[in-house]
Amino acid sequence: MSLSIILPIHNEKESLPIMIRLLSSTLKIKHEIITIYEDDKENSKKIGFELADEIKEFRMIKNK
Repeated sequence: MSLSIILPIHNEKESLPIMIRLLSSTLKIKHEIITIYEDDKENSKKIGFELADEIKEFRMIKNK
């Protein structure tokens, strides 16, 4: 069994690392975490891509 979690984010600079690390470490089944992002004032995108380099189950997709 595997699980896909899709989260829209906007201005989540502080909460994004906490949320992604908590989800990734808590889930005991095969999973992927995908965030859909838009450019924002807090530059959540930069934080997200840094996390994506660190956590293999996590990736970012730009909302068009």
